[in-house]
Amino acid sequence: MTLTAPAPPAPPAGGAPPAAPGAPVPGAKRRRPGRIILWILAIIVVLALAATGFGAWTVARSFPQANGELAVSGLAQPVSVQRDALGIPTITAETSDDLFFAQGFVHAQDRFWEMDFRRHLTSARLSELFGESQVGTDSFLRTLGWRDLAEQEVAQLPPETLAYYEAYAAGVNAYLAERSGADLSLEYAVLGLQNADYAPEPWTPADSVAWFKAMAWDLRTNIEDETARALLAQGLDEETLATLYPDYPFAEHPVILADDPAGAHVDDPAIPAPRGGASGGTGTGTGASTAEAGTAASGSTEASNAEASNAGASGAGAISSVVSAGQAAAASAAVPALAELGTRVSQVNAMISEQGEGIGSNSWVVSGEHTESGKPLLANDPHLGAALPSVWTQMQLRCATVGPECPFEVAGFSFAGLPGIVIGHNQDIAWGLTNLTTDVADLYVERIEADGYWQDGEKHPFETRTETIKVAGGDPVDLEIRATGHGPIVSGLESDFTAISEDPRVSALRPAAGHAELPHVTSFSDPATEELPPGEFALSLQWTALEVSTTAQAIFTLNLAQDFSDFRLAAKQFDVPAQNLVYADREGNIGYQAPGKLPIRGAGDGWLPQPGWDSAFDWQGAIPFEELPTAYNPESGVIVTANNAIVTDDYRYFLSRDWDTGYRAARIQELLDERIEDGPLTAADMTAIHMDNRFPAADSLQRAFTGLSTGQPEVDAALELLADWDGQNDPDSAAAAFANVLWREVTAQLTDEQAVPIARDDQSRLALVFAQLLDAPDSEWWRSSESGLATTQQEFLALCAERAVAELNELQGNRPERWNWGELHALPLTHGTFGTSGIAPIEWLFNRGPVPTGGGSGVVNATGWNLDEGYATSTVPSMRMVLDLADWDASTWQNLTGASGHAFHPNYTDQSAAWASGEPGPWGFSASAVDASSTDELRLVPSES
Repeated sequence: MTLTAPAPPAPPAGGAPPAAPGAPVPGAKRRRPGRIILWILAIIVVLALAATGFGAWTVARSFPQANGELAVSGLAQPVSVQRDALGIPTITAETSDDLFFAQGFVHAQDRFWEMDFRRHLTSARLSELFGESQVGTDSFLRTLGWRDLAEQEVAQLPPETLAYYEAYAAGVNAYLAERSGADLSLEYAVLGLQNADYAPEPWTPADSVAWFKAMAWDLRTNIEDETARALLAQGLDEETLATLYPDYPFAEHPVILADDPAGAHVDDPAIPAPRGGASGGTGTGTGASTAEAGTAASGSTEASNAEASNAGASGAGAISSVVSAGQAAAASAAVPALAELGTRVSQVNAMISEQGEGIGSNSWVVSGEHTESGKPLLANDPHLGAALPSVWTQMQLRCATVGPECPFEVAGFSFAGLPGIVIGHNQDIAWGLTNLTTDVADLYVERIEADGYWQDGEKHPFETRTETIKVAGGDPVDLEIRATGHGPIVSGLESDFTAISEDPRVSALRPAAGHAELPHVTSFSDPATEELPPGEFALSLQWTALEVSTTAQAIFTLNLAQDFSDFRLAAKQFDVPAQNLVYADREGNIGYQAPGKLPIRGAGDGWLPQPGWDSAFDWQGAIPFEELPTAYNPESGVIVTANNAIVTDDYRYFLSRDWDTGYRAARIQELLDERIEDGPLTAADMTAIHMDNRFPAADSLQRAFTGLSTGQPEVDAALELLADWDGQNDPDSAAAAFANVLWREVTAQLTDEQAVPIARDDQSRLALVFAQLLDAPDSEWWRSSESGLATTQQEFLALCAERAVAELNELQGNRPERWNWGELHALPLTHGTFGTSGIAPIEWLFNRGPVPTGGGSGVVNATGWNLDEGYATSTVPSMRMVLDLADWDASTWQNLTGASGHAFHPNYTDQSAAWASGEPGPWGFSASAVDASSTDELRLVPSES
């Protein structure tokens, strides 16, 4: 699921590369040498401080107070904040207002820099922090209008829910009233070297709600695939494109509704209906409040002057992460000169998360009939971009006396900046989330003129607005934003979207879509060959997240849910981003719900951009919630979700063609079946499944290289390692190291030698492609068309083996017993902003690691890496949890880094080693368990002033 803090981008296929961090913005003033020298001296001062006792005091002065008593203005009654040895807080309050006030206060204690950075991101105001280097990023995000949408969503919140957000904001602001600058965090001391006048603004509810839009972008599913295919279609035929993007293997891999694969019984009256209406957060109230809001400020854009346009081309170029292999190599070769710290800050993809196969999740729930305790077990691990600090904060929120005035007793994982618990359990139910991977966004090729766009032979005026971007140390930039009826115009701001608009390929027309009996589109057309109205092409984006959502309300409905009816009400409100929701309760029930605002398509299926000039391709509304896939106590007693297909193509509505290939889901199901057959399932079994390292391409690699002899002893010895390998990407495995290096070489030869400009970021899909090609030994794919070094399948494979051994010898030496996958695949813990500054002393302050890591892409232990960028882990199981419905205190959890966002704090990365080894920590929920594990307690009391 997912949202995450900044992480390095992983480029999919085609188009121009993102601007290298630090690349000068066109039109920007060149930095004076004297100012560079002053900047370097400032870094030296920072390092000197860090090396002295005074420096240690400077760093530690922002650490939160964890013990004693603290008077705080705004509280009505005292609040207890207990922390365990990992710094994980349990907050106990007498009223809901005080509870969320204290949550805001504690989040600010631990993570305020992260919160402040995120709100500048979601409001498209990064230029106010870091200067003109971020104008392009701000231009793109200002076009999408996240902040405007958040303000509209706050305005529609029921009074009780709004009160929770206001109390949370008041708690954040109470903390800000007492601290500023370096007293808030070390990051503000560093920022002050460049932007000395900056001071954080008060927190508002819209600052919290806007983060849901970043979450939705992080989980935007197939925009990258659609963009990549649109670019590939400019040079590849339909057969080649279909080979690279095979259909979901329904015959081999499971669907989520395994007991009802066509979704024929989703409206079964035996399934409890959603509780009638929304209660503003109580989960048991009445009166529906699901907003059918229109497109918010539908914002869409092109810069209105050369300054904004050029800045957009360089800054927002990181947004889609669609980069050809050749361009990626050129980008990596560029070494920008030393410049302002702001120009080194990663741009928008890095601000949120890299996309690719690693963005997903696993969750599964097993009923009591299969467990040792007789009660359900539920597991979840969302896969997101690796971030320091981790995107999650662990926390428990408890009312001293649970009742109408204070109904909360809930624990789990929260986002700093957002009240409530996103994933976890309360006293009655447990829940987990994975990305739904349905197609909720489409690109439209629009036929435009200066004053409007064409559809069905009629010209319509653009929706327009003008925004002003304030720039630290520079002049403000005006931006004209244009939108069509589909959404914002994004070409002109992002290089790949611009490339598509300059040479578009669109889906071919077919009968009205939406039902299984209608075929998928695999063909495409060139608009240049069609008779169209005059004008040029532009690209617009239609996306469900650009409509007003009720997800901000859903969090509290979920936190207070008591049964499956309440849970389904929360799911109904949880419309963006679309998530698989799994459920279990103390009564022994298990369930599943696909929520979300899922479009009903017209003549297209979203596999390629749609022709915007033809209304036959417009969306036809949203699938009614009552007809969305759901399950309750399935006969199998098991529900597995891992971004795989929810239902087969026999389901009554079209959902997607871009599911994950289903390998993780099949592997989890296989492991569960084995353990259930051996005896009752335990929580320890669930934890072990989390750490399964079976590589999806293992079988195909072993099949391909069986019996192959190169005549080179060193290479043939490595192939023997492969033949004897158990297929597990364990961190200490030499065979896994060779297999993954070999796999990278195989995929490089398949794509690079065939001059297919596709980024190899989806390894499960490529494993499927490779397995299918093995059955076609005479295919042209086995011929090295560029180098001519291989003319047969056997020559191709031998060449790959030779190159893999040579590379691994260079990386880890020529003694195979010293080859080690964990070191090769180690996780660098990179700070979300200053960790990619390009200035080594600054990075030293904030970065940690690398941490030796097992797993891999497409693996259940989903430590993803990008085949185009090397072997380092870039996407991760951002947390793991196993919930025991028989005894909440027997549940376990682990986070990627730690509770604290403060560099050098003991809880900054103290969970990373256990995360890498899969050793979960205890998760006490009862008052007695919390008291037993507490090492610190802070008492917040109302200020007498």
